[in-house]
Amino acid sequence: MNLYHLRYFVTLAHLEHYTKAAAQGFGIAIVPDMPMLNQLPVKTLSIKNPSWERRFYMAYLKGQYQTPVVSDYIQFIKNKV
Repeated sequence: MNLYHLRYFVTLAHLEHYTKAAAQGFGIAIVPDMPMLNQLPVKTLSIKNPSWERRFYMAYLKGQYQTPVVSDYIQFIKNKV
């Protein structure tokens, strides 16, 4: 099964809501390990070596004064991308 071919049909505000929806019979949820998984009537399966990656973003106000440390960090991240 190629996980890139999974389709989703709902977007929820919090990760916990996906798990609660699955517990109520609305399909499956792929979520990180959370303590609440042990409190709901759901079956959990560990996904070994997932082949996807997660993108992270850095956001900051353009045109605003940045302290030297913040400016250095922004430049450091830009050089790594």
